[in-house]
Amino acid sequence: MNSFISILSFQTSSCSGENLAGGLLAVSEGKIWLKTSDLKLEIAQRLCGKPYKIELEQIIQLIQNHIEHPTETTPQVFSAEYFSYLNRYSKGALQFSVPKPVGTFIDEATFDMLYKQFIGEPPLVAA
Repeated sequence: MNSFISILSFQTSSCSGENLAGGLLAVSEGKIWLKTSDLKLEIAQRLCGKPYKIELEQIIQLIQNHIEHPTETTPQVFSAEYFSYLNRYSKGALQFSVPKPVGTFIDEATFDMLYKQFIGEPPLVAA
């Protein structure tokens, strides 16, 4: 089984290296799931400004488009090896965790459970 997940982080401070875990990508048996947190995008906007949120949304949309409209390179782009590469060299607004193997087939229910565990959706409380 070659299932894995990668946590998408939004870098909120390049000086301190502070990140928000803002999304999850999972790959299992040729199926790819991607979900990002609107709440975490809103927090990123509050911390870094609207242009930053727009940049993140554009990058996420590019990834989503590649998932929805696969090409002959899609298997290489969504491989554990490529996400290891992204983890090492992607130091911009959107960063990727080292791919974490998942010892089971990932279906919609499993992905939703993993998303809640790794990303969560706590209510936003105004200060």
